Amino acid sequence: MSLQITKNQNEITLKGNLIASNIFQMRNYCLTVLGQHKSVKVNLSGLDQLDVSAAIMFRDLKHKAYNMNKGFFVTNGQNEKIAGAFRMLDHQVLQAAA
Repeated sequence: MSLQITKNQNEITLKGNLIASNIFQMRNYCLTVLGQHKSVKVNLSGLDQLDVSAAIMFRDLKHKAYNMNKGFFVTNGQNEKIAGAFRMLDHQVLQAAA
């Protein structure tokens, strides 16, 4: 399944697969939205697949947002299918969502 992106104000919701072949487009899109808002929330609850390269991308975006004095939040809505990629990182990127 391809990646579907839905944006509502400063919240981005993803469905499908976020993998190495589409992380650069996703990174650029997030940076554009981050440039327009004080904070950005990315909801990953609709993803079927997320690989380690995508988790690293989100970690790097979190650092970039911090350097820009902006907020960048990534939640998975308790989607355990994608949590493993984040567990491989030493850095806290993914926030548990209620």
